[in-house]
Amino acid sequence: MVIHSARTHKCDQCSKSFTSRNKLQSHVNGVHLRKRDFKCDICDKAFLEKNNLKGHMRIHNGDRKYACNLCSKTFLFAGTLRCHMLTHTQEKRHECEVCGKLFLLRSTLNKHLRVHSGEKPHSCNVCDKRFRTSTHMVVHMRTHTGEKPLSCRICGMSFAHHKGRSVHMKTKHPQELVELGLIDEKGHLKC
Repeated sequence: MVIHSARTHKCDQCSKSFTSRNKLQSHVNGVHLRKRDFKCDICDKAFLEKNNLKGHMRIHNGDRKYACNLCSKTFLFAGTLRCHMLTHTQEKRHECEVCGKLFLLRSTLNKHLRVHSGEKPHSCNVCDKRFRTSTHMVVHMRTHTGEKPLSCRICGMSFAHHKGRSVHMKTKHPQELVELGLIDEKGHLKC
């Protein structure tokens, strides 16, 4: 049996933990010491490469162009869709020791464990509110920026959150959703 050492080497800039001092130093050199010249005009997040900024902008503009052909879910990135596709074909083998919930990916289980630990490693640079995931933090940032990147496909009204747009479309445009085929048999929006 292999016993994994605890992650005792913590980065003082982002709170990530590593199993060795060498891995910590490699992280600091590669992530924190490199110059990030490509900055997002909306949330001030900076990136090492222009392509990373371009991908990040999809978070703000709500461009979920990658759709699963087996269910109604849509995704910002092709890689996220590929991972999602495994949920339809692979067995969930990673079990939470606290609540027994099963996960396909170890990384998803690790994020889930924050529910039990209360860990919130992502913080808003405006109000210091903390979040379990970077996605939740990005959505929260819209309360500060006033950004509303999501729009109703029928009337064009803008929304900051998916839930607000979904409720609007289902209550204000139920007939149009059916006619345009934008809602599935379970009542989930396809857009």
